This record gives sequence, structure tokens and C-alpha cells, in this order.
Amino acid sequence: MARERSAPFPFSPIVRGFVRILILSDSVPNPDGWTGGSQQPFLRLKYLADKHEFILAYVNWGGEPEPAAGLSSRFQLIPLPLPYVPPLSVPVHSRSALYWRLSAWRHAALGRPYLFHARRRPELQAALAELLPRLHADVVHPHGLLMLYELPSDTRRILADLPDVHSRLVRRQMQAQRRRSQRWQLWLEYRKIERIEAQQYGRAHSLLTVSALDQAAVRRLAPGKPVEMIPNAVDTDFFRPSTLAEAEATLLFSGTLNYWPNVEALQYFCAEILPRVRQVLPRVRLQIAGRHPAPEVLALADNSVTILSSVPDMRPLLAQATLSIVPLKNGAGTRLKILEAWAMQKAVVSTSVGAEGLAGEHLQHLWLADDPAAFAAAIVHLIEQPALRQRLGACGRELVETHYSLRSAAGQLEKLYERIVA
Repeated sequence: MARERSAPFPFSPIVRGFVRILILSDSVPNPDGWTGGSQQPFLRLKYLADKHEFILAYVNWGGEPEPAAGLSSRFQLIPLPLPYVPPLSVPVHSRSALYWRLSAWRHAALGRPYLFHARRRPELQAALAELLPRLHADVVHPHGLLMLYELPSDTRRILADLPDVHSRLVRRQMQAQRRRSQRWQLWLEYRKIERIEAQQYGRAHSLLTVSALDQAAVRRLAPGKPVEMIPNAVDTDFFRPSTLAEAEATLLFSGTLNYWPNVEALQYFCAEILPRVRQVLPRVRLQIAGRHPAPEVLALADNSVTILSSVPDMRPLLAQATLSIVPLKNGAGTRLKILEAWAMQKAVVSTSVGAEGLAGEHLQHLWLADDPAAFAAAIVHLIEQPALRQRLGACGRELVETHYSLRSAAGQLEKLYERIVA
């Protein structure tokens, strides 16, 4: 399908019939290990590696282990330069009204959204401007708005992969705030991000979202552009029901632990839900597992709350957990933590926001609860009713096999690549 090229430095000549695809990510490729949302582009390659030529260019923001040696024999890997990235602040609701007024004025003075102003990446922009002309890629596949933003203006055949729609995240946060100065600050951020999203989405040949809600939002911002929806997916051979015995009354929360919706969810759970559960089940334990725990998350640890950082394999923790909890109050896209729990036949208690975009139904595939008392009551009920837990878990596994399998997602992505090239 792709044309032959003369000596595309420094890469091997392309094979006739293959499509050369450049994937750009701000996460280290590790298709057989950590399975968070940032790994979705690489996870799909398990089923596409022999069909096309993939070049994986990545930035290692968090000092993660570099890709395993075996990965370089299957794909061409390019580590990109690591620019300076100051940490993004997590919302702290206890700060004074004066702080938020001053902060709002500071945000108003910035031309770009704070998200883009804080991430200064001239080194990355220069590296991509030098690299892309040498690759002659048929499709350039950036993962996330920030990677799309760094691409040179003349880049063609872009497939913009959008795990989140940032303007939806900020708008939801804005609507939840009570302080007028903080709402104003977030409104300014929302409008700036929305303008950048509309501009950047307009550069892409096609756009890819993970849920119907995100798809509708992107279509509004990029009228006339093809906007596809391929849901987040899990490897149902890797995540499968386990024979390990469940620990007694153990809850599991998994995810990236410096991502502010996860931080907010854990603070909310430990302050308003967990004490209610302990009144009925004093021996209940919470395990929080994931990468890069923020200080606010580490502060939650006590005798019955354990923080597990950089877990290489989430499956043993899921197998031994009684329940998986998703108490999110904010977010966009869809939650891999729910899909992984379902794949391992685990019952899930979630807020409506946490389960947003997924096909699961209340009391058939998971238990939905949006206030602290209802969430705590759901946990207590499911811990005390193992038969109901097993039924929810079995229905969740069936749903994943039907709608969220990695093999199906890879097939949809391959068709999208071919449409872009054709």
C-alpha cells in the first residue's frame, strides 16, 4: 500500500505493502507490563506488529524503566529528548480566597492555558521538526493533545488519538467549584483549552476518541473532520479470572496517582466514604496501587490504607481484592481500572462519572453510587454478599469479552490506518 522510499535515514527500507506508522507518546512503551491508559497505543500493536511497520517515539517523563530488550526487535524505538516539565498542581480546596483571586488574575494574564504554559518543550519541538522529514511516515499517530500540539505545522496524515478531552475535564471541575474567583479562573482555562483544541483538531486528518461522549465533544470542536470512536480495551488473555483466594474485606483503587481526578477521588473516599464503611466493617482495608503517588495520596496512608507504588503487575492485587472501587468525581474518556477489574471477574463500585462512557449497567455489571452514604452502603452490601459479587463480576467479564477486547480494538485501528493512507 505504501510507496517505496530511498534510504529513509536511519531506518530500514519499507516493505512494499506495509504502512509505516509513527506513534508519538509521552509514556515509555511497555505493551506487556503496565496497562494504564497511556499504554493503549502500544497494547494494540500486539495484534498489528506483523502487518505494518511501527516506529515508537516516546518521552520518558517519570523516569520509568526503559523498554525491554525484546521490544526493540519488534519495533523501531526512538527516545525523544526530555524537556523541563514543572509539576502540575493538584487542586487544594483549603487555600484562602485571596490565593484563588491572585491565581485567577495570574491565569488571566497567560496567553495560553496553564496546562500548556507549564509544559515548556522547545527541545521536543525541535527534535520532532528534525525527525519527521527523515521518517517519511504514512501516518503520524500522536497520543494525546499535548503530543499533537508539539508537531510541526506542516505535518500531514495525522491521526490524533485523544484519551481525554481536556476542555470537558476543566468544565466539569469548574461546575463543581463554589468560589467565584476559582470558577472564573477555571472558566478562563476552559475557554483557552477549547480554542487550542479546536485549532489542533483542525490540523488532523482523523481524530480518535474512546467514548461516545468524547466523540460528540470533538465533533463540535472539529466540524467536518472524521471522528472515530474505538473504546479503551484490555487483553482478555492477560487479564482473566484467577484462582488466588480473596483477602478479607479488601478494597482496591488502581491508577496513575498524580493524576488530579484520581487524587481528588482518593481524598473524597478516605474522608467521606471509608469512615462510614468502618462503622460497619472495622477491619476493612484499602490498597491504593499505581505510579507516581502525589504527596496528597501518600498522606492518606495509615494502618488500614496501603500505598503501593510502581506495581509491575496489577493482576495479583486484583485477584486478592474483594472489590474494585472507582469513586471519581471528575474525568473524561473511560476508566481502564474498571475494564481490568471486569476482565478478572471482579465486582466494581463506582460513581456515575467513574463509569461514564462504558456500557455497564447498574446492578447488572457494577454498582453505581453517587453520594457517600450510598457508596459506603454498596461496599458493605457486596462484601457481605459473595454471591452478588460473583454475579456482577461474571457479567463484567462477559461484557469485556463482547465489547472491550484488545483484539477487536486492534482490528478497528488497522482499518482506520488503511482509510487514512488510502
